[in-house]
Amino acid sequence: MERVCSPDVMNSVVERKPLTSEDGISNISYEGMRLQNLQFDERGLIPTILQDRLRGRILLFSYMNKEALALTLQTGVAHLWNVRQQRILQHRDPAGKVHRVVDILADDEGAALIIKVDPPESGQRGEASRFRTSLLEPTNKPGEVSIVNIPSMEIGLMLSGLFQLIVELERERPENSYTAHLFERGLDFMLKKLGEEITEVMLAAKNEARQELGHHLADLLYHILVLMVAQDIDLRDLLAELRQRAGLPTQPLPQEHRNT
Repeated sequence: MERVCSPDVMNSVVERKPLTSEDGISNISYEGMRLQNLQFDERGLIPTILQDRLRGRILLFSYMNKEALALTLQTGVAHLWNVRQQRILQHRDPAGKVHRVVDILADDEGAALIIKVDPPESGQRGEASRFRTSLLEPTNKPGEVSIVNIPSMEIGLMLSGLFQLIVELERERPENSYTAHLFERGLDFMLKKLGEEITEVMLAAKNEARQELGHHLADLLYHILVLMVAQDIDLRDLLAELRQRAGLPTQPLPQEHRNT
C-alpha cells in the first residue's frame, strides 16, 4: 500500500494583503483571487466556519450562498446565510462591530469554507467563541448538545481526502502507483488483496498484537475504499446506508455532487 503524505488541508480562496481600513470594511481587489470549484449543496449553501485569526478560536459555524460569498469578497466583512431567518446577514459581534476578513480558505474538495477574521479593535478580547462545550469531557448536564467528538471528525476528513485521491489515481493511472496497479489488474485482483488484508487483521487480533492490528486495519480500510471506487459507491452512499440503519433521516444527493 502506498503511503500518502497529506498536504495542507486548506487551499486559499483569496490571496491578497490583509485589509487595512480602520473600521474593518474595505473593498477586496479581485486581482490574485482564485475561486476553486466550490460545491454548494442542493439548497445552494456551503458550510462556513468563522475563525479568529489571532487566537485561532472558532467563533461560529454557519453557511454561505453565492450571494453572501460575493458580498463578503466585495466588502471585506463576513456575510452569512441565516438558516433560521432565511436571509443574508452581515456578521457583527455582540457590540455591533464587524470583523475584518483576512483570508478565506476552502477544503480540498471545495465543500467547506473557513473565514479568518481579525478582532474589531486591537487590544480587545474579541468575540467569544460559540464553541465552548468540550465533547471530550463528558458531563451529565441535562439538555447538553452531543454531536461527534474531534477524532471522529478528523477521521472523516481523512477518509474523504483519501477517497478523493483514490478517485484521481483511478482516473489518471500514474506509473509506479500501487493504487493504479490495483485498478489495472481488475476486480479479481482487488478482491484477492482485500482477502489478504482481512486475514492479516484476523491474525493480528488473534495474536493480540495491538500495533500490528492498527497497521492492518488501516490497510484494510484503504482496500475497502479502492473497492468502493471500483464499484462506483460514493462515501455519501455509505453514509446514507449507515444513517438509515441508525434510524436517522437521509437525503438523496444530487448527481452533480458525487465524487465519481
